[in-house]
Amino acid sequence: MLLLSWVLPPGILVGILIFLAARRGGPLPDGQGTIQPGSLGELSPPRVQTPERWSLEQIPREWRPEIASSLGDYITRVEASLSSGTGSEREAAILAIDGFLASMGPEAVPTLGAILLREGSEEHRRRIVRTLGRLGGQSEEATEALQRFLLDRSGEPAASEELANVVKVMGLLQNKTSFDALLELVFNPRFPADLKSLAARSLSEHPRGGQESGLFTTLLGEAEDPALRKEAASALGRLRPLGVLVALLSALEKERDLDTTRAILASLGSIRDPLSLPPLEKKARLAAEKDIRLAAASAIASVGSLQALAILKDLAMTEAEPGVRRHLERWIEKLQ
Repeated sequence: MLLLSWVLPPGILVGILIFLAARRGGPLPDGQGTIQPGSLGELSPPRVQTPERWSLEQIPREWRPEIASSLGDYITRVEASLSSGTGSEREAAILAIDGFLASMGPEAVPTLGAILLREGSEEHRRRIVRTLGRLGGQSEEATEALQRFLLDRSGEPAASEELANVVKVMGLLQNKTSFDALLELVFNPRFPADLKSLAARSLSEHPRGGQESGLFTTLLGEAEDPALRKEAASALGRLRPLGVLVALLSALEKERDLDTTRAILASLGSIRDPLSLPPLEKKARLAAEKDIRLAAASAIASVGSLQALAILKDLAMTEAEPGVRRHLERWIEKLQ
């Protein structure tokens, strides 16, 4: 540390000390207090910040004023470093706030959830979202706080990128509450299609996804949004539940969206069931779009049987598009 003091500006050094104290526990520089790993310890911010920054209409029952005051102070430091500080001072301020949030335990969730709804800076909201995501494994209430934020911002088109980040964080939690929250999002008409499809993907990757595969069969057959049907088709190809072949072939027969059709064909290729060859051959021969013919032929090649090889050879003799024909010839060569 003595060596660092010679080569780093003082502002960065202070920030690093705070960050390390949050990770390992220990004293803060300049007698500011101590931090215990995984909790707030006895951190004493340099000055007191009241919750007026967030204009809270209601204080949660388990509100922790020391968390709110400290977080408000660290946010103020970051903002001050933007307007009048040097690059090293900003870096130190960011290290300090990140170290402070890293020190928080489940007891901070009610306070952070309330602040998240009122914080005006997207940069700091993202910090709070990351912290709640980290605490989700220790507190189901952390997932509920993220869900409340999603519902609160669902009518703001400009917030779609930020909300997508929240959905990704919820998907990583992989607890029961996150599954239920994502499921509710998929069927909530207030949310746009891209968020719904992202939530559906997170559901398929959730530990409960395999147990709830009927959800994806329903989405593939009934969802109005083609992005949702596409995600459901991909999920069925990954999960391969009982009855998946019937669901995919039924959807293939009536699907009109090209992206969803390609996803269905890819999933048929991934399950490699010989019973899929006749409808796949039909698509590979008769589809007007060359991309669909190519996707169907790729699925046939994935099945990889002698029957599949014979179909590919016949397709290569009748296919008019040179690019598709070159792919067919490569697959034939691999299977022979």
